[in-house]
Amino acid sequence: MLRKTKAKESMLDELTADLKRTSSLTFCEVTLPRAKEAFDAIRSADYQHDETGKAVNICLGWLNRLEFKDWVPPAIAFWIRHKKDGLRMRRFFQDLERLAYSMIVRRESDNARIARFGEVTKSIEENTDLWADKSPLQLTPA
Repeated sequence: MLRKTKAKESMLDELTADLKRTSSLTFCEVTLPRAKEAFDAIRSADYQHDETGKAVNICLGWLNRLEFKDWVPPAIAFWIRHKKDGLRMRRFFQDLERLAYSMIVRRESDNARIARFGEVTKSIEENTDLWADKSPLQLTPA
């Protein structure tokens, strides 16, 4: 989630490098617990929301069936920021599911998938419009 690119070194080395750019205290006390909570809910397809919980959990169920897990970092990043907005969560996870499965159909390489999901994560962190035509979350006619 922090790196947004394919790992080039060990996870410990990359995390150490990432933590040099941010506060270790903030990471350990704020970011990591929120990410763990989101990760657990995502992996168990357990979004609790009266109106949209079932729809989000169906998407998560399909996403969790994929062999690759490159979609998880943007899912965590979005969850942390928007978990209380059920309509936005449903829309995001429907689009994330569509993007992930389209990558199978289009036979995207591992590197292309990782790069695309990294762009989605970056867009989430920068709070750009994920539903704009040029958003990395959206498919193009091409």
